[in-house]
Amino acid sequence: MSFIFDNHEIKTDDEGYLLDEKDWSEDLMHYMASLEGLTLTEDHIIVIKTIQEYFNTYATTPPIRGLIKILKTKGLDNHYTSKAISKWCSQKWS
Repeated sequence: MSFIFDNHEIKTDDEGYLLDEKDWSEDLMHYMASLEGLTLTEDHIIVIKTIQEYFNTYATTPPIRGLIKILKTKGLDNHYTSKAISKWCSQKWS
């Protein structure tokens, strides 16, 4: 699959994940969210960037509990719980 963004072909797999990580940009992140009917908040962006950092280190995504722990070590513990993130994720895909 692919689509055109900023006069450049962006290739994705069947689930919409980028095939070339060099294509990623914040503008593309917002564009792809808009394709799904989402407007990203600062909370979304914090979670996305935290997952990106983890992936760049470990070549995999963090388990949800690991993600919560990382967010808490960044001082972001006021509303980042597994229930809150699960609810946040399920609002679009349920």
